[in-house]
Amino acid sequence: MKKIFIIAAFILTGWALISYSPTQTEFVEAKIISSPDELPETLAHQKIIFYNVQEKTAQITTLDKKETSFLYLPGNDFSLSPNNKYLIYSAFDEIKIINLETTDEETLVSIQKDFPNSLRVNVPSFTRETTRVIFQVDITNTEFDLATIDINDKNIERLNVEGFNTRPKFSPNENFILTICEGKEAPGFNICLIDANTRKREHLTDIEAYHWAWFSPNGDKIVFTRLKTRFIGKNTAGLYTMDIDGTDETLLLNWYVSIMGFSEDGNSVIFRRAAEDDSYGGIYAINLDGKKLLHLAYFDDDFLTEWQ
Repeated sequence: MKKIFIIAAFILTGWALISYSPTQTEFVEAKIISSPDELPETLAHQKIIFYNVQEKTAQITTLDKKETSFLYLPGNDFSLSPNNKYLIYSAFDEIKIINLETTDEETLVSIQKDFPNSLRVNVPSFTRETTRVIFQVDITNTEFDLATIDINDKNIERLNVEGFNTRPKFSPNENFILTICEGKEAPGFNICLIDANTRKREHLTDIEAYHWAWFSPNGDKIVFTRLKTRFIGKNTAGLYTMDIDGTDETLLLNWYVSIMGFSEDGNSVIFRRAAEDDSYGGIYAINLDGKKLLHLAYFDDDFLTEWQ
């Protein structure tokens, strides 16, 4: 069996001691789901992506494992469209889109053609209606921007947003853009909200940490993960929710996790628990109110060792 390891490098500077106390939900014991047949209907048909790093192969599967396809993907930052018809990914100097029904692949954005003299384009994501893609443009090592492209007419628009913004995502109504941005005062990377019309940017968090963030499917919550850093301070790692204005921050679980998607009704988040103590984690789902935690145990250690 091949073991596959993903190495992430975080560059952070400074020290911070921050008084910080989010609301914490009461811990609930996970219900073990031993077979796909036991899945709630709202989870059964949701597609998620697994990746074999050594083989550069993606496995796209429904949680009930009744639909599975494999693609060769020599890139990163993979993202499924909300309608599950397309997959998009970045390949350093290009952004590519794949029609999952035909497996046809197309270069959507090219540095050479669309952003000459820039360094790279990356971290693309779809709008709710799957009509546009938003992505990061690294102009130089110290200058960055966001841009969008219409997947039909290929029209590109630079947004001219201040500061560093990565992993951009539109809200369901496309009025706001969620990004991971530079810390305002605390070291590390934080969460920012950008008004899509005015381009005004606001820091929603300023905690020493590294973040990944998503809008909930109905757009009323931000769901995010937080990793602790090497600096002295309170361990704030975990899975969180907050309102889109940054208030009512709530800790759902104090685990190291990576978000994989949401249930069809938008009421629960699907995530992978990170490996701990030399053992592999698992695939879980939890309601956004912190209740009803499910462990999809049929994704066993052998599977999770091969597929990240």
